[in-house]
Amino acid sequence: MIPINVVPIADRMLIRDRTLNVVSRIVAVDNVTQQAWLVRIDDDSWPRPMPMHRLQEELDPENGHFSIETEEPNAHFPVLAEAEHESATDERHKNRYALIEPLTTGDNIRLLLSKRTCKKLIDQRLKEVKSTRQTLSSLIKLYFKRGMTFEALRPDYANCGGSGQRRNTVDGEKIGAPRIITPGTGIGVNDELRRIFRIGADFYLSRKKPTLKEARDHIVRHYFSRPVKNDKGQVIRFEVEKDAKPTERQLGYYISTNFPNRYIRRRRDGDKNWNLNERELLGAADGDVQGPGDLFQVDATVADVYLVSQFDRRRIVGRPILYFVVDVFSRLIVGIYVGFEGPSWIGAMMAIVNTVTPKVEFCRHYDIDIDESDWPSHFAPKRLGADRGELMSVELGKNITRSLGIEIENASPGRPDLKALVERRFGIVPTKFKQYTPGYVKKDFNERGAEDYRLNASADLREFTQLVIYAVLEHNFTPIRGICLPADMVTDELTTAPIDIWQWGVANRSGYLKTLTVEEVALNVMPPGTARVTPHGIRFKGGFYSCATAIRDDWFAKARRHERPVAVSFDPRRMEYLYLRDPKLPNGFEACSLLDKSSGYSGKSLFEIEELKFAQKRIEAAGEDDRQEKRIFFDEKMAEIQKKAKKATKAVADPNTPKSRKVAGIRDNRAEEKEIQRGAEGFDLEGPMDTDTNTNLPDKPAVSPGSAKRLANDLALLEEKRREREGG
Repeated sequence: MIPINVVPIADRMLIRDRTLNVVSRIVAVDNVTQQAWLVRIDDDSWPRPMPMHRLQEELDPENGHFSIETEEPNAHFPVLAEAEHESATDERHKNRYALIEPLTTGDNIRLLLSKRTCKKLIDQRLKEVKSTRQTLSSLIKLYFKRGMTFEALRPDYANCGGSGQRRNTVDGEKIGAPRIITPGTGIGVNDELRRIFRIGADFYLSRKKPTLKEARDHIVRHYFSRPVKNDKGQVIRFEVEKDAKPTERQLGYYISTNFPNRYIRRRRDGDKNWNLNERELLGAADGDVQGPGDLFQVDATVADVYLVSQFDRRRIVGRPILYFVVDVFSRLIVGIYVGFEGPSWIGAMMAIVNTVTPKVEFCRHYDIDIDESDWPSHFAPKRLGADRGELMSVELGKNITRSLGIEIENASPGRPDLKALVERRFGIVPTKFKQYTPGYVKKDFNERGAEDYRLNASADLREFTQLVIYAVLEHNFTPIRGICLPADMVTDELTTAPIDIWQWGVANRSGYLKTLTVEEVALNVMPPGTARVTPHGIRFKGGFYSCATAIRDDWFAKARRHERPVAVSFDPRRMEYLYLRDPKLPNGFEACSLLDKSSGYSGKSLFEIEELKFAQKRIEAAGEDDRQEKRIFFDEKMAEIQKKAKKATKAVADPNTPKSRKVAGIRDNRAEEKEIQRGAEGFDLEGPMDTDTNTNLPDKPAVSPGSAKRLANDLALLEEKRREREGG
């Protein structure tokens, strides 16, 4: 029976001598002579024999001096290269192995281990090849020490040179191959020249993106040339040191070996270009999603098509905005918006509302009949990713998160790659409808000789929306290449079409979708605001509104004593309605309509209203100079009248009359004045009519001769009564 603690001995096994701390390799085991041949791998020795029983004793874990080494110090794994790609290293490797291959096959290895037969084998081989005994012996020993495989003879070029070590030349002596084309010898690189190279590198690594030649000229101008001046002290030229200046290649080598490529590209082209066009692509766009509804991405683009007006097909209205909302897990397009809003919050708002809109009802609005299974997406997501341009509003974003429970993830500026899936839809979907869309803009638009596609515009917004809907339906049923399906989907015989992935995900990875009503979403994506309850109505953005709750609870009468603010939401595109927000209301909101005094807001957007107010202010400002001139003129005339009245009154005033007497007869004076004025103002139709068409007021009232006579009598009577009151 074999003892339990016996260690099996095998070829190529590594054994460490714990006493001497050296490693040997077993190159052969001779069962006939019960000997094992070992060779040290760290010297130039030849294999030596050792009895098997002694080797077993030394390998005893408790009493022996040997231990089995598990790590291969000279591991060389095969490097397979095609014939046309073989290097000089590969060629030399093959030649080295070919020299000793006949000596290391079959029983020749054991013959090599014997001094008597080894010499004969090597002599025989030297007759067959052009080589030396020293070369063959060195290759055989290298073959034994490194594991007795083809890779054992691979040249150690990786260990050549001073990899990672800087070399400083003495007295500027240049190392390396001599120049062939450029005259001179050149200079070597030392620490002082590296300091200058660092200055050139800083110049090269700038956003102005200078060339390597310009960076080299920069350091040559400052460190390897001197200015030549004329008699007036003016620099007329630079005298460059002919053979004591660095080369462009030396500077480029310094930059490439001292700065990572990532650092160079980001310094010269910026972080934005690096992240978008040059960074590594190691992740996946859907790597962090688990199922349908985990993440929706929304984005917009300007469609490459010109449309005509819905009301007058002779008018070209330009290119519409196309919004897509895409489920990242399945690539299903779950919401769209086609219109002229955006890219902005309003456009994104419409796309988000469309996401929760039942698609059967939505398509029926455009005279398209589908089944629920054709487009089964009318849910809200757990997370919503978008550009900062659409969902940048902090308040609106908080409202969606707080009220709808949807997390918002805004992509960094200039990083469309972070929402690559929805961006890619803008390349896929248009290919399905562009051949049916008149006025579609091709890539050669605006190029010389290209067709003016604007003149081909024939479809209006509604017709283009119908085309987009059909293209989206086709996209949702078309398999997508490059998607690795879960094994369960393959077992269920499902394809990579978005509709199949969506339905499988809903059945097997649900839990991320949520049901929200259109009214609920629309109310929370509309911009919020604060209106004020006044006696004239609910005032908001210059308009006045009313609602049933305000009338029933007598808000406007109470506002005569105390005005108060109320929370509202509004649609900037239609300002005839305002939505009152109050949790005490039955549905949490109530629609308010415009009062008659603000009927001018009906049918207008907030932009139109603000533009109207702005235009009104501009008109008023334009006429302010003329109005100011007239105000100054009128003020001057009134001042003259004031001065004249004071002068006339002062001329007849008696300074000795007490104040009490001056104010005592006001009532009687007024009655007498009234009586006399009646006579002066009475109509006299018998006198000649005034045919003067001059619009200027006369200096005195125009009266008839009869009226003038009566006025003189009345004034005499007034004077008489005044004297009676004064006692004289």
